[in-house]
Amino acid sequence: MSLTFDNTELGMVLPLREQRNLTEYFEVLLPEFQELATSDPQQSPICTHSDGYALVLTSDPADSGESFQYVGCNLQDATLRLQPRTLLFREPTPNMILMLLAIGKTVYMGFSRWNKTEAGILHFKHPNHLYARELRGDKRVQLENGNAIIRRLDGRQLSCRIHDFSPSGASFLVGEDFAPGEPLMITFKIPDCGTCETAATVVRQAPLSAEGRYRNLIGVSLSLTQEQRQKAEQLYLCKKGAHIKSIVDSSRSSIG
Repeated sequence: MSLTFDNTELGMVLPLREQRNLTEYFEVLLPEFQELATSDPQQSPICTHSDGYALVLTSDPADSGESFQYVGCNLQDATLRLQPRTLLFREPTPNMILMLLAIGKTVYMGFSRWNKTEAGILHFKHPNHLYARELRGDKRVQLENGNAIIRRLDGRQLSCRIHDFSPSGASFLVGEDFAPGEPLMITFKIPDCGTCETAATVVRQAPLSAEGRYRNLIGVSLSLTQEQRQKAEQLYLCKKGAHIKSIVDSSRSSIG
């Protein structure tokens, strides 16, 4: 299993395509987006910028996507200008594509078609319907179970439960108080996927209302080496793939 599209942060926040056609994948993404009131290129928020990243998906369900640099609009022919990020890229066809653009702190989405290529720059028609959402960090995968060990600076070690996880951060159910900024060493296990050990920093703590073994939920940012990042991505994709599969299986069983 590989990352969606490529190894970019934008790719990491999108669910795996998993052989879906464009309409099915669009429907998976749509709940987190809002349709914008205008799709006129003259008033489009996309066309007020000339720098960003684009991910283009073709109609082939097996297509994992192509990554481009967004270099601005051509208002004369209402096209978005994309520059390939590698020398080896697929020449587009006039068929419908699904485009996602990360510009500033916003992700834009819409259906488009290739229009022309000039001087190595690909021109795609501005989407007739444009959708947007805030660009966040890696989307967390929530876990029903998963054990973790936290080691504090004073040498104490405590068992806790991982609540959710992404390659850049995680949250844990704990039985002690933690202060934002506190450094930790954490070893956690993602059920059916593997184990990761890393340094982390507490970024927030929230009390839990229910009585029991755990009284706080803490969020941490992970300080990963390149090797640890690759390991974390593997665990993330493993669990995320299983999560998506369970949703698809549940949907199929309810239909038929």
